[in-house]
Amino acid sequence: MRALLVLSIFICLALYPLETMSESDVICCTWLNTQYGSGNPPQKITFHYDGTYATYSARGSADALKRGVYQIVAKWTDAEGSAWYKIMMHDPKQGKRYKLARVSSDGKKLEFVCKSDKYPDAINSDDAGYCNYLRAAVD
Repeated sequence: MRALLVLSIFICLALYPLETMSESDVICCTWLNTQYGSGNPPQKITFHYDGTYATYSARGSADALKRGVYQIVAKWTDAEGSAWYKIMMHDPKQGKRYKLARVSSDGKKLEFVCKSDKYPDAINSDDAGYCNYLRAAVD
């Protein structure tokens, strides 16, 4: 029975990154906003194809501020061609965070609102959890 449980966990872990990769091609890259200066929000965030992410205080930083995992809960495209995401993020320090994110139709701009208790209803630049980034030239 224990071997079956271990095998089931292994299969789930092996398939999860494939699902994340297939569902997140547009958002998976490095995003920058050098106007952010304090590390909160970070200047650089990278969404990896394997379902992990990392944030960095500055564009040139190699040491991550935070590392965690993310799961795309929903993805859709609006009439203007922008890709929308509901993303659940988890890191060991902050726990779960909920993002509503939008990548512009040209794939160059990422905007999101992040909440700790629920998914945001809209992306509003006046919201305290609002962030925006541009796609980095080289990932």
